[in-house]
Amino acid sequence: MATRIPPLPNLNPKAKNETLALLHGIYAGLIGFSTVLFLYLEYQQSSISMLSLGVVLLLLGLLMFFNIQASIKVKQGNGSASAVPQLKDKN
Repeated sequence: MATRIPPLPNLNPKAKNETLALLHGIYAGLIGFSTVLFLYLEYQQSSISMLSLGVVLLLLGLLMFFNIQASIKVKQGNGSASAVPQLKDKN
């Protein structure tokens, strides 16, 4: 007696895109929070030069920008972000 095994449900790749976009958004928010905390603590201590502070803020700003941009691209779908093809089914 062979039992019939039902097929796996068709997973919606858009849900995967939304999850990945949410993760990028959360990471961008964490970078923003750490930037504000860093600025507050640096304002209290005034321990590094303005050039170093500018470089650190520029790098953190670039990280935030690229994460927000990746979040938008992943949410759009259609393979516009580099991580999306890794998540799609290989059918």
